Amino acid sequence: MHEIVMTSEEIEACYQKVGKEITEALKNETKRPILLCVMKGAMTFLIGMMKYVELPVIVDYIHISSYEGTSTTGKVNLLKDMSFDPEGRTIVIVEDVVDTGISMQYLKQYLW
Repeated sequence: MHEIVMTSEEIEACYQKVGKEITEALKNETKRPILLCVMKGAMTFLIGMMKYVELPVIVDYIHISSYEGTSTTGKVNLLKDMSFDPEGRTIVIVEDVVDTGISMQYLKQYLW
């Protein structure tokens, strides 16, 4: 390892910041919001952040892929769909790395 980019304390502070922001932003929702984890990369962040979300939510997962090996194909494949009906609910997409934006564009069209 060459250098530490973020300490465990800094990472925990990020989890806390985002969890509290979600809590504040969604505190007046009438239906439980869905935290939609994009598999598999976002799982660790979702788990860390959930400790700081202080309201009832539904956690769901979607698995999509636009890569073959280390290169993007430019096309998104749905490998596992959501389990819950998103109708009338706020959806918070929890994603790990947004590089080309192809997956996020797909999710935007898919969910709305």
